[in-house]
Amino acid sequence: MLIKKENICRLCLNGVDGEFEVIDEVTREIFNILLLNVDVTTTKDPIVCTNCFDKIQTFFSFKSVCFSSEELIATYVRSKDVTPINIMDVFLKKPQPVDSVIYKAYNICRLCMYCGKGGNFFSLSALEGYIADEVIAKCIPEVI
Repeated sequence: MLIKKENICRLCLNGVDGEFEVIDEVTREIFNILLLNVDVTTTKDPIVCTNCFDKIQTFFSFKSVCFSSEELIATYVRSKDVTPINIMDVFLKKPQPVDSVIYKAYNICRLCMYCGKGGNFFSLSALEGYIADEVIAKCIPEVI
C-alpha cells in the first residue's frame, strides 16, 4: 500500500497538490508585519498555498503603501497641532507631475493616496463607530 503525504497550507488548512511556498524567516517576518498571529512552530515543515501567498503579498503591498502615505502625511502634521489637514494639499505636494486645477475635482484616498473620481470612495468619518474603525486599528495601526 502506497501512502501519499499531502501538503497542508498552514493558513487555510486546505490540501496542496501543486505549487506552494515554504514558510521561511522572511515569510515569518511578513506575518509579523501584517500582524498575523500564526505560530508556525506547531507544525513540521509549514507551507503556504499559492492562493494564500498571493493574498499575503497583496496585503503586504497595500500595507506598505498605507505606511508610506502615513509617513508623507506625518511630514505635514505638526505634533502639537491637532487641526486636521487637507489631504488634497498633501497629494498636490507629492513628487509627481500634478496639475492642481484638474485634481481639485477628484477625491484622494486617505489610506493609499489614490486619486480618482466617482463612487469608489467613502468617508471614513461616516463609518465612525462601525467595524471599519476596528479593522483599520487592527490591520493598519500605523494609520492615525
